[in-house]
Amino acid sequence: MIKIIKKLQNEVGNVVQTANFLQQKWNGEETVLLKSSKRNILLVAMHEGNELHMNGRNEPVNLQILEGILRVTDHAGSTFLGKDQCFVLNENIRHGFMAMDDTTFLLSK
Repeated sequence: MIKIIKKLQNEVGNVVQTANFLQQKWNGEETVLLKSSKRNILLVAMHEGNELHMNGRNEPVNLQILEGILRVTDHAGSTFLGKDQCFVLNENIRHGFMAMDDTTFLLSK
């Protein structure tokens, strides 16, 4: 069990290192971490003030904030998410993101 926990901690550490690198080097870039017929996981880095506007998708979108603060706007209003917080957008809901600080997050769909 300890080996599994250490392996997971190492993998999470690698994701956070990659997230920090992206946040420093790119402006609103994304990197595909996993792509399959059933699931896509993207690592997204945005600088403070950058925005992304998206149409609703046919499946839910899951967010997990790794660093920073992200404002998520949908039909119900705005929600602010910080480090280690998660959020689910249901299918067919138009939404947008704005980085309130330099922000890195995982987006899975």
